[in-house]
Amino acid sequence: MVYMTQLHDHAAGGATLASMRGAPAVVISHPLAELADGGRNAKSIKDCTELCLSGRAIERLHGFEPLVNLEALWLNGNALRCATGLDANTRLRELYLHDNQLCTLRGSLGRLKFLTHLDLGGNLLRDLPKVLARLERLRCLRHLNLQGNPCCEEPGYRLQVVHRLPWLEVLDWHQVTDAERRRAREVVGGDVVSSTVAFGRRVPADNAWRERAPQQSVLEQELAQAAARVREARLEAQDRIEAEAYMRNPDAAFWMPRDTLPPPPGVAAHHAATEVRNGCGGVGTSNSGSSGGGCGGVAGLQPSGVVTVARSVFEPRWAVSSVALRV
Repeated sequence: MVYMTQLHDHAAGGATLASMRGAPAVVISHPLAELADGGRNAKSIKDCTELCLSGRAIERLHGFEPLVNLEALWLNGNALRCATGLDANTRLRELYLHDNQLCTLRGSLGRLKFLTHLDLGGNLLRDLPKVLARLERLRCLRHLNLQGNPCCEEPGYRLQVVHRLPWLEVLDWHQVTDAERRRAREVVGGDVVSSTVAFGRRVPADNAWRERAPQQSVLEQELAQAAARVREARLEAQDRIEAEAYMRNPDAAFWMPRDTLPPPPGVAAHHAATEVRNGCGGVGTSNSGSSGGGCGGVAGLQPSGVVTVARSVFEPRWAVSSVALRV
């Protein structure tokens, strides 16, 4: 039977497990030893939000369970082969694991749903599809570094990462652009048609495709325009019918009570010229009170000595007036 013992090394921030029979030592982490009071005060443990354990040759993570409020953790420059022991640190937002010996992402990484910054550079990660399958669970991730891993040598590495993790903003210290996202959809996703053509029209190369869609669909807009054209045509037809009726009979009672549009230009002049040609445009004056010219709407001398100018046959209905002139 092999007996193991745990030795705390406060200066190195780690602990050593050594076998009583000389088995190789395993350096494990001891994060509470990094606190000012050595982790003896519960308040200091609760208030700890950032912790650096870089360059300690740590091979196994242990003792992070009390640090429930930890938000940033530096574990770079160690000898970690997997990221375990961080299941209780679900509030982590920044995790730096570069320059280790990670060969898998199994372990606690899938539980850290709020990670925004993850540095995995300089490790031994292979098989890019498996790596991305683990990282797809981190929907809050915005900054990712995978430089220095064998998976970065695979063909189309950057486009594959951008396609599988479209929410990334920075990959390997370079900003992810909209053009890269569209290129990834076309090349990796095989989405050439749907990404370049919409409703028979090609999508512009700028950010216009991000703009909000209109409230009405294309069909609804076309139907609204057709309805407006029909209404205008009906109004024009009604105006034309009324104008023709007015030309046939300007003095009809039909025009008096209704509030319709005025007759088209030239109608009044046309009727005036017609009446003059027919001999009805003269003004009769007679001391006996008889009117000359014999047409309604022309001036005549009345027995009372008042000349009345009545409504002319070509006068519009909205301008009915009578003017009395004292002789």
